[in-house]
Amino acid sequence: LRATMGRGPAEGLLLADADVRPTALEDSGFTFRHPGLGSALDAALTHPDPRKTAIAAAFAARRRDVLTVARAIHADPETAFAERGGRIDFVLDNAGFELYCDCVYADWLIQAGIASEVHFHGKRLPWFVSDVTRKDWSWLLNTMTYGHLFEGATDKEIESLRTLGKRWKQYEKEGKWVYEQHPFWCTGYTFWELPAEEPDLFHYLCESDLVLFKGDLNHRKLTYDCQAPTSTPFAQAIGPMAQEPGAPPVASLRTIKSDVVVGVPLQVSERLDAEEPGWRISGKYAVVLLSDGSPVS
Repeated sequence: LRATMGRGPAEGLLLADADVRPTALEDSGFTFRHPGLGSALDAALTHPDPRKTAIAAAFAARRRDVLTVARAIHADPETAFAERGGRIDFVLDNAGFELYCDCVYADWLIQAGIASEVHFHGKRLPWFVSDVTRKDWSWLLNTMTYGHLFEGATDKEIESLRTLGKRWKQYEKEGKWVYEQHPFWCTGYTFWELPAEEPDLFHYLCESDLVLFKGDLNHRKLTYDCQAPTSTPFAQAIGPMAQEPGAPPVASLRTIKSDVVVGVPLQVSERLDAEEPGWRISGKYAVVLLSDGSPVS
């Protein structure tokens, strides 16, 4: 991942106009529109000539339909961020470019006043080889601040990245950004078992105004890795993470890479089953799903 980050100039890795422009989700930004962009680019960067072929293909792929965006977010963007200036948690997925995208989004949340603090949850060791660890986190911020994150970047681009890196380090010093790595994330438990197995972590997450779970593995653990009917409501599929008293609002931002799919209308999944038999594992489609949680009054 560190090697692939050095391929191509910075402008070749910035979000395309179609991916950045404000949408109906003005308050939740571009990441909700294309939650799998960082993941798609991580895969694309393994191509032998990413600048000419793979990156362009990744951007094109992200213009395909996101199958489901939480209806509450579509209807009222404020639903996802009811408490401006509150706390938002990221349960991270991949290091490398995806982590960079996560940090850009978290920076925007701070700058826009939507969040006053952002907590990032990584792993003590890579559950999969690309999982974010503290070493990946430190490497990203240090390389942005003191090194060359993108090989071939212009002096102006390097200075912009260093400005970001310094700001992100300042967020850490001020407690606006907090990186954490609870041992639970490296266990074999699904997240249905989180309240019972690690109540300290569960209650800590309950203090958040929104917990964003990134990626396919986290989505599978949220949904008990169970192949329920695709029309199963997300809040039902994640069980205690939505229904336990005090459960926080939870969003899953996921590029679909496994058979486990919920929150998608049956007519959509049946059409795709007929027209694209491998759609559940192709990485072509994404979902953004939201549970309001069970706040305790």
